[in-house]
Amino acid sequence: MNRFGEREDALIHTTDLFATIANITGVSVSEIHNSKSFYPQLTSTTNDDRLYVYTEIVDGYAIRNATYKLMKYDNGDEELYNLVVDPYENSNLIGTTLSAEATNEKVNLISEAIAIRN
Repeated sequence: MNRFGEREDALIHTTDLFATIANITGVSVSEIHNSKSFYPQLTSTTNDDRLYVYTEIVDGYAIRNATYKLMKYDNGDEELYNLVVDPYENSNLIGTTLSAEATNEKVNLISEAIAIRN
């Protein structure tokens, strides 16, 4: 390990532990299903980052990228947060006038969630 004291902004999901542990133990794999090894990020900076993190929640799902997080509930409700300006998710952007960027990101998050769920 040679990245002591550095901050890594890559998106990592708990499922990534499986591929990472396999990678550390010598198994030559970088991705298993939805588990993506972050072992390379422990030793060097890399561009092999995860673009989205998807999670099933009790009554829907949540998906995020580096900037936005979208939660969609089975009853049709939605929540959208800009995590850069609102990391504690205090201001739901749904119900406000979304910027073009936020609108595009919401569409991208929904598309990626559909691809993951199918």
